[in-house]
Amino acid sequence: MLTLTPRREVQERLSTLEKSWAGTHSTLKETVDRTDQRLKALSDSARFRTTKDLIALKRAELTREKDVLAAIDAYAERPTVATYIPVLRSHTLLMEAEGTVSEHVAEYLVVRIKLIRFGLLTNRPIE
Repeated sequence: MLTLTPRREVQERLSTLEKSWAGTHSTLKETVDRTDQRLKALSDSARFRTTKDLIALKRAELTREKDVLAAIDAYAERPTVATYIPVLRSHTLLMEAEGTVSEHVAEYLVVRIKLIRFGLLTNRPIE
């Protein structure tokens, strides 16, 4: 059963968010941006289509992470229901993106294992 959070506790949580969010947001954004740059560099140097495809999926997931950070940032500036709903939506889209990446990686690994078992695995770069 759901119960209401006491107003005082809500105010304390919001106060903590407002005090610490700026530094946390900055750190998280830098980390996501740095990871995206590394993945872009890996993609640029990748020789295999599958590798490029998996990196593209991961970069799309990072875009969703940026969306979550932006939504939380908007909520931290103006904590209302109208700014909280985008946090939930963006988080849902991030979870879907994470699921997509996991599914594709699993499919790739299953195919790769089958090819190895049958001795058909070849390392052909993109032409």
